[in-house]
Amino acid sequence: MYENFVNVIEGRLETWGLPQKGRKGTNHLAAASACRVFHTAGESVKYALKTLLEELETSPDEWQRRVSTSGGLCLAHLRQGLNSAKSYPTSASFLRQDAHSRLKRWQEGLKGYIRKHRWELREEALTENESRAWREVLAFFTGQPPDSFER
Repeated sequence: MYENFVNVIEGRLETWGLPQKGRKGTNHLAAASACRVFHTAGESVKYALKTLLEELETSPDEWQRRVSTSGGLCLAHLRQGLNSAKSYPTSASFLRQDAHSRLKRWQEGLKGYIRKHRWELREEALTENESRAWREVLAFFTGQPPDSFER
């Protein structure tokens, strides 16, 4: 299941943040008004993401290293960052590239994890990537820390 989600997101990375013909940005399921706490938290997230995008533009070497060695962005914040591609083209390009490399690593890990859970391969030890991939994919989709998920 998660392997399929990873494949879908991998395919959509190329077009996020780029103009789409015939698409409107409205969400007919959105609430009529927002909770004040959610509103304040949302503004803080926007500010933090904008700061990250600005730093990736102005100090790319340092900030690309920081992002690459971190857990990366979750899907929701990656999407927000890529939607800012016009204002922050270098940042969006880097975030897209970083997400591609993470998704590829997770795909490999998930394939190995699934393969080694077949009965005839039960004695094969999981690699570090295989044992963490499913948690990291869940973290990517949910925004929760990878270690918050249990098997």
